[in-house]
Parts: sequence; C-alpha cells; structure tokens
Amino acid sequence: MIITIDGKKLELNLDDKELLLKEVQQRLLDKGRILCSIKADGEEIEEDVFLSRQDVEKVDFLSTSIRQCVLESLESAESYFPALLNGMERIVEFLEGEETDKALKSLQQGIEGIGWLLHTMRNSQFLLGAEDKDLGDGKLKETWAHLEGALKKASLALEKAQMLELAYIIRNEVIPLLDGLSPYIEGLLSLARSAIQ
Repeated sequence: MIITIDGKKLELNLDDKELLLKEVQQRLLDKGRILCSIKADGEEIEEDVFLSRQDVEKVDFLSTSIRQCVLESLESAESYFPALLNGMERIVEFLEGEETDKALKSLQQGIEGIGWLLHTMRNSQFLLGAEDKDLGDGKLKETWAHLEGALKKASLALEKAQMLELAYIIRNEVIPLLDGLSPYIEGLLSLARSAIQ
C-alpha cells in the first residue's frame, strides 16, 4: 500500500490499518496538525470505512493545523450562537403557550446546542493556551459555573413538570448567561485569528 500524508510519501511497513492510523495521527500531532480526511484510492472516506476496507492500494491522509481547526470551530460557534439564543427564546414561548411537546423537543436540541458550544469553547481555550484573564472580563469559569447551575435548576423544574418555572429559569437565567458568553467567544476568535496570521 502506498501511504502519503498531505501528498508526501511515507515509508511505513504496517499492515494493521489501526496501527497505521494511530501512527499517522501521532506524526501529525507532533507537527501541530490533525487528520481532517482520508482518501483511499482517490475516494474520500471516513476512518471506520478505511479501517474496514480491504485491498487499498493508495491512501492519502490529509491534515490541517490545529489552530486552523480551532478557528473554524469558533467561527461555527459564532455563527450558531444567535440561532441558539433564538431557539431558547422559542422554548420559553412554547412553555408559556402550554405547547409542552414542542417545548420539550426544542429543549433537547437547545441543551445539545449549549453542550456543543461549551465543549467547543473549552477545547478552544485549552488548545489556544488561553487563560480566563485573556478573555472578556476574565470571569469565564465563573460564567460557565453559573450557567451550569442555571441548567441544573432548569432540569429540576423539568423533572417536577413545573413548566412555567422552567420557562422563568430559561428566560431570566439561562438566556442572559448564554448571551454573556459572546465576549468570550469573540476573545477566543481574536486569539485564534492572531495565532494563524
């Protein structure tokens, strides 16, 4: 099998594709890069497909810099952020309008969105080596803690089927705390952009 990383031939004698994939990922990490796609015999495929595919003649592992990946993730977060806030407002409207089924479906998506946003921010902060003091008012961890506390309160109201209480918590605690994340996202984006230039 001919193996290349970003078009450069790699001399490796590994028949085990899992070991090959791990070796490639480690080599990329050592260079501050991560695997972004795999082309087997000219066809772009997922990792699991690569691992299961037999008789691959040529594989090209394509990478991107970790910083570029962080920048792209943060840009996605920034563009998704207004939709997340609007979605949370809609949940409140559904709850107050006694449209519980719609509210619960939307709430699940909203919670997943918040989880993704926090995960993206935490990973980006770590990968950029940013400290809280470098971002916004320097109180990012406190804001996260308050948001997580508000989400726990909302979860308890949901468990007790207190829909108006849930609407109140989302409107008066969750949404303002979410909105307060905006300067931190902007700060992370600024750091990521300056690191790439």
